[in-house]
Amino acid sequence: MAKFGWYNLLFALVLCCALSSCEKASAPVEVDDSPDPNAPLPGTIGAATYLEGLQTIPIQGYGLVAGLPGTGSSQCPERLRKDLMQTMAKYQKLYAPTEKKQIVSSSVIIDSKNTAVVRVRGFISPGELKGSHFELLVEALPNTATTSLEGGWLYTTDLRIQAGGLGKSVTSRILAEGSGPIFINPFERNKVRGTVILNRRGYVLNGGTNLKSRSLDLVLHQPSYGLARAIEQKINSIFGPPPDQPLWQTARAVSPAKIDLHIPPKYKKQRAYFIALVQNLYIRSDPTSANIRARQLAELIETPDANAAAISYAWEGMGKTVLPLLQTLYASSNIKTSFYSSRAGARIGDAPAIEKLTRFASDPKSPYRKEAIRTLGCCRSLSARRTLRKILDDTNIEMRILAYQGLLQYMDATIKPQFVGKDNFRLDMVKSRAWPLVYVTRTGLPKVVVFGDINLEPPVFYVHPDESITISASAGDTKLSLLRRTHSGKTSGEISASLNLGKLLVLLGSDPGVDKKTGKVTGLGLSYSHIVNILYKLCADGAIPAKFEMQNISPVIEQSKQQEGRPETND
Repeated sequence: MAKFGWYNLLFALVLCCALSSCEKASAPVEVDDSPDPNAPLPGTIGAATYLEGLQTIPIQGYGLVAGLPGTGSSQCPERLRKDLMQTMAKYQKLYAPTEKKQIVSSSVIIDSKNTAVVRVRGFISPGELKGSHFELLVEALPNTATTSLEGGWLYTTDLRIQAGGLGKSVTSRILAEGSGPIFINPFERNKVRGTVILNRRGYVLNGGTNLKSRSLDLVLHQPSYGLARAIEQKINSIFGPPPDQPLWQTARAVSPAKIDLHIPPKYKKQRAYFIALVQNLYIRSDPTSANIRARQLAELIETPDANAAAISYAWEGMGKTVLPLLQTLYASSNIKTSFYSSRAGARIGDAPAIEKLTRFASDPKSPYRKEAIRTLGCCRSLSARRTLRKILDDTNIEMRILAYQGLLQYMDATIKPQFVGKDNFRLDMVKSRAWPLVYVTRTGLPKVVVFGDINLEPPVFYVHPDESITISASAGDTKLSLLRRTHSGKTSGEISASLNLGKLLVLLGSDPGVDKKTGKVTGLGLSYSHIVNILYKLCADGAIPAKFEMQNISPVIEQSKQQEGRPETND
């Protein structure tokens, strides 16, 4: 034993010398032991698990855009032609662009200058449900003579995981389909070749359709079937099945290490909010422990590094039992405590919390104004609705749009919706006494939102780049004069139109037609892309006395915007 004692003593001396020499050779390492403000709350689902499946899935395919006014190209890589022909035969009856609808071969359609071969790309978001829609980016193939995709329609295209090069077969299963009218963003700078404006890239709004629901996975840090079952039961007790789907399960423990998490249809447009609620649910809770935790959170939120948003979600998950505590916090001198307690109370349905939240929403200097307006749109409260109506007249454009989006949830009478044309766009006329505003969407449902009753102010002159529509009026005129030009070059007679912007949009976007009784033209069949361009130009010229605002596009779609190649001189 003595022998081993000497060995141990010798080893300790050597170790001490080594450590001493290391300290002299390098500077001491500083350890940051400050609390992480974004760390999950202890005892919650977020503390016991981590989420898998949050990645977006990039998908792509090759398709055909038809209906172009001679701005397409007959060029198509041979390796791609066969796949296109098979896809076209699979999805649609093929007709020649004539009045008689004579059936023609897919090869003839591909070879037409009224069509263009394109690459189609998009992203399937985490938790997407089957049948949900998303945006697509459409680009003419590099080194083809296509000059513009405007006015075109994407034939139904199969979309797979993005892999492989041009013309190469992709073996992954089909995850989505894409089709719809092409939207050209008027704000994107177009490259110019001679006098021809090149619009070789566009979008199909809401054009992608997801073919299979994506679940998220809650993975336990320490596998335990008992804990997995407890998490499953907790989630399902809060997010029960929809009335029309009694067998629906939001959470299902599939193993001791994993719980499948499905986003309920109710939250399909609020995925981030749903995930935040789930992650901040306390796994095991009874009324006594819930009250203790609620009070502990009330103390915690006062600290500088507290994750106030997580605390608010945790309170919300506890339900109405915590309202007596929250009500004491609404008037707190700590603005953070006041807002996040009010937000939780408002989400639970507490009228005093909603009233407090309206003050945040109405205060131009409040750092929580945007979040307060968003929350009021979910409260189903007369007080919240009145506040949102007032904000429609705000001087801040972003706040006006947020208030409009909130009132949409109420189907409020200040908004008069109308669908224009078959699958073209939706027109929302919004009552507002403030300065006029025209807002257009470029994600989701194509939509034009007009704030106020707006009339055009002559003189007016507009010619679309493809000469499909001319709009004019001289100073003092009480009517607009329109000329419509078809792809074949035929021009309509002069069409009289109202100066009222709402009526003009209905005429421009409605399906082509003439009233049999009056002989008046009822629609000119212009695409949403054309409509947006008209609005943008006429607002910029002052003919429409309103501010023009376009919705910001998803940054995910913007990742794939780089245009490739250049159009060749000859077809």
